[in-house]
Amino acid sequence: MSQASHLQREWPTGQQEAYIKELPIWKNPIKLEPLPGGLQNRNYVATDGGTKYVVRVASDLLHIGGVLSSTNAAMETASEAGVSPKLVYQEPYLSAVDFIYGRNLTIDDFKDPKHVEGSVERIKAFQAASDRVHRPMTYFDPFVSCRQSVWSAEQLGVKLIGEYKPLLKIVDRLETHFGVFKPVATHCDLAYVNIMLGDDGRYWLIDWDLAGFGPPDWDIAELAGYSYTSDEIDRHFVKCFFGELAPEEFERRLFRHRAYKMTSLIRVIYLLLILDARLGFVLSGDELKASMAENFAEVGGDYMDFVRTHAKFFEGMWKTYGDAY
Repeated sequence: MSQASHLQREWPTGQQEAYIKELPIWKNPIKLEPLPGGLQNRNYVATDGGTKYVVRVASDLLHIGGVLSSTNAAMETASEAGVSPKLVYQEPYLSAVDFIYGRNLTIDDFKDPKHVEGSVERIKAFQAASDRVHRPMTYFDPFVSCRQSVWSAEQLGVKLIGEYKPLLKIVDRLETHFGVFKPVATHCDLAYVNIMLGDDGRYWLIDWDLAGFGPPDWDIAELAGYSYTSDEIDRHFVKCFFGELAPEEFERRLFRHRAYKMTSLIRVIYLLLILDARLGFVLSGDELKASMAENFAEVGGDYMDFVRTHAKFFEGMWKTYGDAY
């Protein structure tokens, strides 16, 4: 990996694209096509002769808790472990990986237990590679992340943060139900679209912007939160991740899963408010609309629609389970 970032995110789109076309990895003049779908990055399909790659220009990660060294370390580790597409080029704000012929998973996919099983297997495979993370990777605490996100939103002058800041009181309550754990390599932003299903039936994890060492069962809870899963599917997540458990232990793990799931919903509300305030730094409004239409049509047309959808699902969960916490 290059130790310096040559591409500048402040460059106009045309200048960024010209830079990408001159990367040293290409063997032929390349064809570069926009790839809508991400919420905070600009992506392209680069065709070099008969071979396709996905090129990614990173967003401004610091405001949403991302650290470049962690992103790059996670991409390298996941690539080496076969969990993520092969990494062929990387500098701090730019990466290129093999193109996967397949599709991103959807909310509806997580009504089907087989997609839970395939996704959990990939999550566990990445965790199993924790001792192969060779570059610096930060520590991720979901409760601290919520508090830091509120601070960032206030610094950015996000108008609606006052409406959602009281959710931190719920975060404080949920946090009391967790103790010491051994951190593992964690994706930390496992939206359903960050899992791909290849045409060959293989599952892949993508988009490592917020990765870090975190709680082992965080990723399954966040995936469930993004996917607005039913109680039945939540139970399947826990069973797939932990295996067969005695009934009392299963209920304890399910209790934690719901707590993490609700925390993830709150955290994403804060992150989306920040992304809305930063719209235009990398993605334009038109690019965001195209991305939402491609991968997030179920939750609305922009960041604020996504906030409202997430908040509505959280409110339903808290009404059902909140008294237990």
